[in-house]
Amino acid sequence: MSPSKMTRTERLAFLSRMGDSLSDLFFRSVTPICILPEGGAPITRGTGTCFRIASRSFLVTASHVADLARKEGLQLAVADAIQGARMLPLHGRLCVAEGTCDVAAWELPGDLVQQLPNRRFLSLADIDFSERVREGWFYLHGYPECWSVDRDNKNATTTGTWFTYGAMLYDGPSFDKYNSPYHILLGAPNAEHISADGRPAKLPQDFKGLSGCSIWQAFVLGHSLPHWTVEDVKITAIQTGTHENGTIVKGTRWMAVAYLLWQNYRDLRAPLAIHLTDGIIDEW
Repeated sequence: MSPSKMTRTERLAFLSRMGDSLSDLFFRSVTPICILPEGGAPITRGTGTCFRIASRSFLVTASHVADLARKEGLQLAVADAIQGARMLPLHGRLCVAEGTCDVAAWELPGDLVQQLPNRRFLSLADIDFSERVREGWFYLHGYPECWSVDRDNKNATTTGTWFTYGAMLYDGPSFDKYNSPYHILLGAPNAEHISADGRPAKLPQDFKGLSGCSIWQAFVLGHSLPHWTVEDVKITAIQTGTHENGTIVKGTRWMAVAYLLWQNYRDLRAPLAIHLTDGIIDEW
């Protein structure tokens, strides 16, 4: 059975099952990225995804989020996967892709990783490196700045409210600075396609803070709905922009992250090559 042949009730029930199954995965692997103002409470300014390849641990986000530290000199911070956890200064080797790709990867040192025991670091098996975007159902999961609440100056903590956005591929007119080999566009044609379970949900006032969150393909058309499991979910892109007041989301394909790591870590080329199509790195 495909979603197009389901009744509204059946479709919402399936989306609810997906949302419930994925909530822990999203919460544990995705972290808000905050700035630590001197003498002030943390403020959410981006979102990152924990990722590990071989023995190296990374935080992947958008390069314009990394620029807050790299170009503006602000101290960024992340936290363990516990609400109200103390923000930890983000440090480590930073690799940034300039221009069209807009992705960045921090290699997290061991002392920082040890302070994130509840975080789940995703692996290459969780990533979709296919050369085409397939139709189906996608999610974004991140931390809007406008929903950061209950900031605690003394203990350097902040309680961020996450936002999970469900959508399908955008099929309307193209946009400037969109390049199909590198990017993916998602659209929310009506309120039904916003929340994790497909029901109407409140949109944040703006999408600032969601930058850098991963775009996940939770379901691919043609697959069996009754046999769907969390193992079917793959990350396809990093959210790097929006159009039309946030109703159209642009992401940069995760191939850009693979290429960034390929360029900067020769020892990671062997494990990356296992998951990449022959010759695709040369095309990038």
